[in-house]
Amino acid sequence: VLLAARLIAERPNSPGYYDCFVDRGMFPIHDAGGRSVAFGGRVIPGREQPNSGKYLNSADSPVFSKNRLVYGLDVARPAIVAAGTAIVTEG
Repeated sequence: VLLAARLIAERPNSPGYYDCFVDRGMFPIHDAGGRSVAFGGRVIPGREQPNSGKYLNSADSPVFSKNRLVYGLDVARPAIVAAGTAIVTEG
């Protein structure tokens, strides 16, 4: 299940698996309906790994596509509806 969810991956040069989000604080990513569809992870200060970014999201899957999801929309939706407007920014 963890492999299918892309939370672990097969080791390239030896048998077994590794944690894709090692040394990261994890948070769920929800779709517009509030369902958890992926995870994001921020590196824990002082635990940085060479060639790894500060933030890491789950890989695209049948239930998660970073290009089609607005992070936090499930939480912001009531305020957007009440105001009748939304301001969307990148980054």
